[in-house]
Amino acid sequence: MSTAGDKNELLGLGRMWGLSELVNVAVLP
Repeated sequence: MSTAGDKNELLGLGRMWGLSELVNVAVLP
């Protein structure tokens, strides 16, 4: 149950933690 807002938060957290790769994989459909 992830919404656009959640994805945006995940992207922000990913950049903060430097987990761009993990975030990209999670965002992928």
